[in-house]
Amino acid sequence: MFIRSGQTKIALEKECFDAVEEALASKKYRWLRVAAIRANEAFENSADLLIRQRTHSSLARGNYVCALLEHCGLVKYSLMVNKKVIELP
Repeated sequence: MFIRSGQTKIALEKECFDAVEEALASKKYRWLRVAAIRANEAFENSADLLIRQRTHSSLARGNYVCALLEHCGLVKYSLMVNKKVIELP
């Protein structure tokens, strides 16, 4: 699947979604932070970091993947202190 961000086409591969699903389904994480600090640095315990590790890519795609999963009702957004996270509903 490709999405467009400005003039850039960004690929959201199956591996991106698998990384998030496996982390939450295995109960390794109760919740995941969503994004990166900046385009080059992913937060620890974030969907973005898991996606980067899984795909061996430095692209920041955590926000896009989490938004799609939330839109489908598979995860919900929450705030943990001041951190935007996703968790299973």
